[in-house]
Amino acid sequence: MLSTDTQLEHHFPNPLDALTVDLAPVLTDSSASKHMAPTLPSKTAISFCRLGAQSLDCAVILTTGELVMYQFTDRTDQGKHRQSESEDILVLEHVPRLRSGRYHPYFMLAAALGPVTACELCDTAFLAIAYADGSLFIMDTRMPGVIHRESKSKQKRLHLLGKNSEVDIFTCLTWTSCRLSGNAQARVRLIASRQSGRTQVFTLVRDEISCWEVEEATTLELETVPRPLASFVIDAKTGAHVRVDRSSVSAFSASENVKGPRCMWVTAGSKGARCVVDVDGERIGKAEWGNKVGAVESVQVVEKSGSTVLVAFTDKNEALIYSLPHLEFLQNLRLPESDVAFSIDPTGDFLASSRDHKSGLIRSFSLCSLFDRRRGIYAFPDVDLMSRRSTVSVPAQPKPVSAGPPGLLEGAWSWLGGGAGLTGDQIDALLAGPDRPVPIPPKPQQQPARSASPSGRGKASDVAAEASSTAGIYERLSSALNERGQALGDLEEHFNSLQEGSQSMVNQAKRLAAEQSAKSWFKFGA
Repeated sequence: MLSTDTQLEHHFPNPLDALTVDLAPVLTDSSASKHMAPTLPSKTAISFCRLGAQSLDCAVILTTGELVMYQFTDRTDQGKHRQSESEDILVLEHVPRLRSGRYHPYFMLAAALGPVTACELCDTAFLAIAYADGSLFIMDTRMPGVIHRESKSKQKRLHLLGKNSEVDIFTCLTWTSCRLSGNAQARVRLIASRQSGRTQVFTLVRDEISCWEVEEATTLELETVPRPLASFVIDAKTGAHVRVDRSSVSAFSASENVKGPRCMWVTAGSKGARCVVDVDGERIGKAEWGNKVGAVESVQVVEKSGSTVLVAFTDKNEALIYSLPHLEFLQNLRLPESDVAFSIDPTGDFLASSRDHKSGLIRSFSLCSLFDRRRGIYAFPDVDLMSRRSTVSVPAQPKPVSAGPPGLLEGAWSWLGGGAGLTGDQIDALLAGPDRPVPIPPKPQQQPARSASPSGRGKASDVAAEASSTAGIYERLSSALNERGQALGDLEEHFNSLQEGSQSMVNQAKRLAAEQSAKSWFKFGA
């Protein structure tokens, strides 16, 4: 993350005005205070928040059980006070906001049913929230209005002595647009799991007036791991999360026969994990954490280079890695010390925090990764085939050292591609062969005509010159053949040395590749 070894220090918090969510105007509003629990605004605290990945809408859940919804919008005018169709919902469009802020108070859900046990926000205007009395609300945040209300569970878990009973509350909520084993059509579904492991799958459809409602006839009841911590629906082919987005909702609105891809439902609890085909199909994977690893605090599905794994974080600062979909144990990783439970995202990045034990406040955060290296999203690639961004000059390739006669081997290396090209006559002069044409002797210059000798000296001298010329041709041919044999022998020795050097380089490259591939894929790196 940093180019130097020094830590990046900054005052915390250092809020951005445009992205600041201020609860003070809502808590001090007279109409809102009537619907809230009788608690002073200074004593009201935030339990947790949910943020939409695409819409950036923010749902703030208070410790007293109220939910305040904020819209991320460019609207600058202040709305008017209007009534909601549900008595549990208060519209907050009339509440003023920060001048430089883009988060507007939209509505408040004050059901007065106790603290919130689970909440899940969907980008396409769906919200599910569960309370401590075992009830569940499914909402349409655009109206806003309540689509469905599930009363508290009729089944109660009795203690061993049988004196007290505990309500089976919802602890895990998951929005998805998936198919079922008995129905290949993809629909907007809410998977709601209770603490005992009993799970209900609600299917949302549009009615005649294009309003969303729960299809009671298709509501399923399943069994999963007890005390569920997380639930994921992933594509069986790609491993990507099957979420509810705007494109899927538009497809459902345009056609009723939208077939969804095969998917897998992965649930993880405090004791183990399960993997089921198409939510209500056959179980294909099962894993138990065991007692030696400690208590599992959080679980996340992590994707890297097209591969998907399940990562479970324990209170002993360890990460347990399991394969998907069969949930086979791969390895465990030792993580840095953290005073608060790790917060991890699907890319493998997580936050480790350090708390001041005297004041109880968070002193520092550390952004870490499950992988041994990390590259920024906008970083330059190591190899760019389109352009050169580096200003470092590349040195010229070294010339091979000649092991034989300088003129002969340098010429042969140039002929093989190491230097400038040679002409055909130069190659013939360098490497003689059996098919080499006999060089044409130069024509002798014509001498002026002399008077013929009566004794026949001119004829004898011509015969001697012709004989010496023929002998010279044979001598040159023999010399060329000897040179060719010597050159071929030298080239053979040089090629053998080149072959040995190339084989040595190949063996070294294979050994280095084997050493790199032997390293573990998952290694902790900050």
